[in-house]
Amino acid sequence: MGNDTRGDFYPGDVILGEKFGGLENGQCRPIIAVIPCLARAFTSAVELTQYPGIRYMMNTFWTWFNRAPKSPKTPMTEPKLTESHIKENKPISRILEGPEDQRLSPVEKEAITMALIIAGSETMATLLAGSIYLLLKHHVYLKKLTSTLRTQFHTSSDMTLSALKEQQYLNAILKESLRLYPPAPGNLFRRTEKEGHVVMGEVIPSNTTLTMNLWAANRSALNFHLPDNMVPERWIQPRSAEYQDDDRSAMRPFSIGPQDCPGRNFAWAEARLVLAYTLWNLDLELVSESQDWMTWQKVFMFWMKPPLRVRCTPAQTRVE
Repeated sequence: MGNDTRGDFYPGDVILGEKFGGLENGQCRPIIAVIPCLARAFTSAVELTQYPGIRYMMNTFWTWFNRAPKSPKTPMTEPKLTESHIKENKPISRILEGPEDQRLSPVEKEAITMALIIAGSETMATLLAGSIYLLLKHHVYLKKLTSTLRTQFHTSSDMTLSALKEQQYLNAILKESLRLYPPAPGNLFRRTEKEGHVVMGEVIPSNTTLTMNLWAANRSALNFHLPDNMVPERWIQPRSAEYQDDDRSAMRPFSIGPQDCPGRNFAWAEARLVLAYTLWNLDLELVSESQDWMTWQKVFMFWMKPPLRVRCTPAQTRVE
């Protein structure tokens, strides 16, 4: 469900203004299915470029590749961006429109769209899958959140974005899931400006790459009490004395600085909506083969997620 949802809401509806159909037919569009392969390739390429000889060969290859004619039917170029997106007032028109002398080239348009697709779809699928898995592994929290949603919302139409935003326990579950299982768990890279920068009291020279590992920061005992435990209460006011000293500002799932994630508000809205609708409508049970689903996953920019097997049945207890 996570993979299908990620393609339908974003980038399907939000970016291109058209559904990808994942929830209807249960199949991922090629542009969505290829994301894990792209992440593996990109991560490997970045590491290999640390070697000067390999970097030279890769730069030569990419120069040739960018000049070579491309097939219009590859997953990388599907769906194609056309001027009809402007005429039909699709959201992507913000990228396509503009003065003639300032318009992006077709290659630039597709590169930007692909970046939006990867950033918004894979991360959302990871957050939803991680949240559901963690809830199913901690039945106390699952029972409390499910009961809260089914008690406070008598119909699914009552679960509006504004109403869900005020659900403190739902927000706490999502924040704790982001802390334990950040969708982009690797390093956040930033480069110092020409005049250099002072970081933690040390002068860093210009053009120096700095990084922070999200997963390590989230799991550090310097930042959080019982860092490997799922404790949604650490995000709820008033906080207990046990978690009062947690450095909640250390958790940066949407990156950091003036160029952090521009889609964070939409991500929060979608995560609340999908998780709430799922728990309101369905009773969930973790299948035995997925009991250790989160244990052995590898990271290539994103988590390389195996299928999460969950048994779903219509909700049996709901306040009408």
